[in-house]
Amino acid sequence: MDEPTREKVKEWLLLAEEDHISANSLLKNEPSVGFTICFHAQQFVEKALKAYLTSKQRHIEKTHDLLRIIKQCAVYDTEFMNYETIADELSPYATDTRYPDNYHHISTDEAKEAVANAERILNFVKAKLDPSLLI
Repeated sequence: MDEPTREKVKEWLLLAEEDHISANSLLKNEPSVGFTICFHAQQFVEKALKAYLTSKQRHIEKTHDLLRIIKQCAVYDTEFMNYETIADELSPYATDTRYPDNYHHISTDEAKEAVANAERILNFVKAKLDPSLLI
């Protein structure tokens, strides 16, 4: 992998980690903001998956559809398909949480589950990447 690609992967991972930290911090300190917690959970998965695709020198689409991104990752490693259900469940948090028409209360339990599931994908992606790329 050339140096510019390595740097772009690291940038994606840094952004993913910021969302990961944000989701966990809010879960710990402000668990009543479930929409925001779930948004950050979706975001750190999206950015981690895009880091993986970048490592494969794949063009990154401007999409928040995690199932679509998982399928793109599965071209390189079919094990990604083990996470298609979680990806499909997390995807709506990218957009539904941004608009009042879609507002509904997200319980602390739902937010915890979203973060835990998102962390499963994050950890899987990190295990697939060269350790020297990890932050």
